[in-house]
Amino acid sequence: MADFGAGLATGVTVEIVKAILEYAKEVRINKRQAKCLAERCQGLAIKYQQALGEAEMNGLRDGHTYSTVLRHHEQFGKLLSKLEVNMKKWSELHFWRRFLQKSAMEGEIRAFSGQLEDAWKVLQIATSLQHLAATNRLARDLERARAEDARNDAEALRNAARMISNDSYIHQQIADAATWEDINQFRRDSQGGTDPLMIEARNELRLALKKYTGATPPLAIDSSELGMVFDTFFHEGSHSTLYRGQMKGTQVVIKKMHPKKAEDIDKVFRRMCHEVEVWSKLDHPNINRFLGCCRPRDEMPFLVSVWMENRDAREYLARYPEVKPGPDKWVLDVAEALRYLHGLQPPIVHGNLRGKHILLDENLNARLSDFSISYAVNNAWTAGSRSPLVDWSCPEVLSGDDPTTESDVFSFARVILELLTGRDPLYQSMTNLHTRERLVREGGNPVFPGNNPASLRRLPDPTCRLWRLMLQCWALKPAGRPDIGTVAAEVTDILK
Repeated sequence: MADFGAGLATGVTVEIVKAILEYAKEVRINKRQAKCLAERCQGLAIKYQQALGEAEMNGLRDGHTYSTVLRHHEQFGKLLSKLEVNMKKWSELHFWRRFLQKSAMEGEIRAFSGQLEDAWKVLQIATSLQHLAATNRLARDLERARAEDARNDAEALRNAARMISNDSYIHQQIADAATWEDINQFRRDSQGGTDPLMIEARNELRLALKKYTGATPPLAIDSSELGMVFDTFFHEGSHSTLYRGQMKGTQVVIKKMHPKKAEDIDKVFRRMCHEVEVWSKLDHPNINRFLGCCRPRDEMPFLVSVWMENRDAREYLARYPEVKPGPDKWVLDVAEALRYLHGLQPPIVHGNLRGKHILLDENLNARLSDFSISYAVNNAWTAGSRSPLVDWSCPEVLSGDDPTTESDVFSFARVILELLTGRDPLYQSMTNLHTRERLVREGGNPVFPGNNPASLRRLPDPTCRLWRLMLQCWALKPAGRPDIGTVAAEVTDILK
C-alpha cells in the first residue's frame, strides 16, 4: 500500500507541476517572477519525491516518518492545485487587466512562495531541517526577477503609449478583449506601485490615454463569443472560408480571411475595421448587416454578419429556377440598395457586385453583402494578380483602378444579366480567362442571351429597352455610363 500511495501522489504532482510550468510561459506581466515561482515548484516537487523515497527506504519499519512525509506531500499537492488555478488565471489576463492587477499579482506570488516555503520548512523540521539555503536563494532570485519584470513591463507600457499617441484608434493588439471600463479604470488609476520605472511608465501611458480621442477597433468582437454550429465550412474561396456560427444565441456567418503573407494580417485587419465601421452605420432593408470583425490572437481576421437561411440569389436560382417573386424583384432590390449607397455623402461604393453577394432573407428580399471590404482585402493580398471576377468587372478596375460609383453601375448591369439568365455574364464568350479579360478591357460586351428561356420574357430581342439600358451601363468610358438614380428609375419602370 505504501508503494502505491507514493506512486499515485507523485504522479499527480508531476502533472500539476507540468501544467504550472506551461501556464507560466503564457504569463505576460510579472513574467520572471511567475517563471521563478513555477521553477521553484518543480524543484520542491523533486525534493518531495526524494524525501518520499528516503522515507520509504528508512521509515517503513516504523511508519511514522513515511506517513509524515506522505501527509505533507499531499498538502503540497493541494497547494500546487491552487497555484495551478491562479497561474492559469494570470496567463489569461488581457493587456489592461495585467497592469491593473500587477501589484495584486506580485502579492499573490509572494504569498504562494511563502506558503510553499512554510510547507517545506515544516517537512524539513520533521525530517532534516535543510531548507534555509534554498529559502534565501529563492528570495534573491525573486528580487532579481522582480527588477527584470519591472524593466520589461515598463517598456511594454511605453510601447503602448507610443502606439496610442501615433494611431487613430487603439489597435487590437493593445485592446485585446478589453472593455472601455478597463481602459478608463487604467486611465484613472493612480496606483503605480513603488518601482520608479513602473511609476514613470504608467504615468506616460495614462497621459497618452488622457490625450487620446480615437476609439477601439470598431465593432471588434471578442472571439470567445463566437461558436461554430458545424465544424465544416459551407463555402470556400481563394481569399476566405465561410462558416455557419453562433454569437450570443444568434446564427451568424463567420468569414475567415486567408492572407497570402503573414505580414499582411495587421494591415488587412486595420482596413477591415475601417470598412466595417462605415458599413455598420448603414440602415437599409436591402443591405445585409455586419455585426463586426475580430482577430483571435495570432490567427487570421474574421468578419461576422447576419446569417441568411436562403443563402445567395445565384444558388437559390439554381435550386428553384421558377421561384416567384424572383430575379425581377431582386434586381429592383439591388437597384434601391445601390441608390441608397451612392446617395450618401460621401457616396459609398460597393465594389464587389455579383450574384453570390446578393443574399436572400426569409421573405426572399435581396440584401447586398460582401462590400468593398472584400475588394480591399483581395486587392491587398493579390496585388499584381489577375482578377478572378472578370465577368463582373469594368475595364478600369481590371486595369488596377479602385472601384467607383461608375464601376458599380457597370457591375450592376452584369448582375441584371446574371440574375435573368442564371449564368455568369460572359458564359457565352470564350472560356479562357485571359481572353475574356482582354475582351472586357477593349470594350467588348456579353453576347445577347438569345432564346434563353429564363431571360426571354425580359430580354426578347437586342433592341428591347432593358438590353439597351444595360449596353449604356457597359460604356467603355466611366463618364459615358448613367448614374444609379437614372438606372434604378429606368429598371423600375421596365420591370414593374
